[in-house]
Amino acid sequence: MPRKLSNFEVPYEKSAMLITRSYIGMTRGNTCCLFFLLFEDYLEAQRELQGQLDEEIGRFARNLEDAGAVVEPFPECADAVMKNVLNKPWSESQLAEVHKTPAMLMIDRDFDEFDPRYHPWELFHFGRKLSARQNINDEATQIRSLFQQLTKAATRTETDAFTVVRNASLNNAITNASKSFQLQPGMFGVSVDLKACWGALKGALKQYLR
Repeated sequence: MPRKLSNFEVPYEKSAMLITRSYIGMTRGNTCCLFFLLFEDYLEAQRELQGQLDEEIGRFARNLEDAGAVVEPFPECADAVMKNVLNKPWSESQLAEVHKTPAMLMIDRDFDEFDPRYHPWELFHFGRKLSARQNINDEATQIRSLFQQLTKAATRTETDAFTVVRNASLNNAITNASKSFQLQPGMFGVSVDLKACWGALKGALKQYLR
C-alpha cells in the first residue's frame, strides 16, 4: 500500500518524489530522510534543472524507495516555499548558504520540527551553469554517480546517512568546497558546493560505504 500523502502532496511517477504548495506540515513518516529542493529565482533555476538535473533527481527519488523522499514546490509556489525554509532560525552565515540556489536540503525529521540550530542538516548546491569544459551528459553522469552513493547512505540500515556524509566531508578536497557549522557537540550542518567537488564527494562516500 502506498504511503499516505497529505492533501497538498502529489506523487510523481509513483516514486518518492512529492510536489507541494508548502513545506510546512511535511512529515518524514517512516523514511529516514527528506530532501527538499530549494529555488529562489524559480524560472531560471528550473530551466537549468530541467536540462541537467530533473531526470537524475527523479531517478534518485525512485531509488530511495521507502528510505527517503524528495520534495519540490509547484512552480507558482516556489517563492512562498523558499520562505518556509528561510524563516527557520538560521545564523547569518548559514542563511547566506541557504540563499545559494538551486540546492537540495537534507534533514532527518519533520519539516516543522526541524531547527537548524540543533538538528543535523546537509545542503547540496548544484550551481547554475556548466563549466566550459563540461557538457550536459558529463554533468548528468557525475550527478547520477553521486546520487547513487547518497542513496546507499540513506538506504543502508546499518549506517546513519548524516554520519556518512559528515565523515566524507572531512576529505581535504571536499573541505575546500564546503562549510561546516557545529550545532552542538557531535552534530553539524554542512553546506557543499557540488560543482567544486563532485568526484571527491562521490569517492569519499563510496569509501565510507564499503
